[in-house]
Amino acid sequence: MNRFTSLAAAFCLLVPVMGRGAEPTRPAALYALPADGAWVEYDWTATTPDGREHKGTLRLSSVGSKTVDGTACRWVELRKEYKQGEETKREYRKVLIDEKAFAAAPTLRDHVRTVIGRDDDAAPQVLAADRARSFLNMGFEDSGAALKEVRAGERVSTPLGDYKARHVTARERSGERTREYDAWLTTDVPFGCARFEVREAKGDGPLKVVFTATAARSGKGAKAEVDEAKAR
Repeated sequence: MNRFTSLAAAFCLLVPVMGRGAEPTRPAALYALPADGAWVEYDWTATTPDGREHKGTLRLSSVGSKTVDGTACRWVELRKEYKQGEETKREYRKVLIDEKAFAAAPTLRDHVRTVIGRDDDAAPQVLAADRARSFLNMGFEDSGAALKEVRAGERVSTPLGDYKARHVTARERSGERTREYDAWLTTDVPFGCARFEVREAKGDGPLKVVFTATAARSGKGAKAEVDEAKAR
């Protein structure tokens, strides 16, 4: 089971000390950047077309800085974890992002230098452009719908706390598939997103929830798990 490319896993980031950035315009894996070492972990549930549920965790961590061509950048790791039988599976994405991202033009893909993937203990690999794009767009097509505000100041409850959040949504139809994405964005949660969910429908059928993720834990002191120097 690999839903990294269809996580609408939309997640957001907070730009520290740099002030609040512009409002996000598209679904994305990240929306702002927190201080180095900050992390947040989400509990997620995925539902297959036959109604089976899979559960796990998704952790976002800020794990170091790098200067590229004179531009300050930050490494962010995403670790998706779940059980497959008795075995624990882990999928990683490590993203190098310009620190200026989200300050004025908050479209994640415009500020990403590198996306590295690793499954379990396999060697890390630099993702090809199409796989990186699919991940960054949360599985939406390049022409995917823009985010629209549903309600400002909407209350959302999570295991991490109760928050006043900006509820946003996006909708896209691609062939026979319709996908909708809703997220509750708040600067009070590391990486800026308290909760999100994805709904899908085939043809004219009803929309069904296929993925939800809710902030459950957060902290400081995150360390990198993927060594980018070993990526091929």
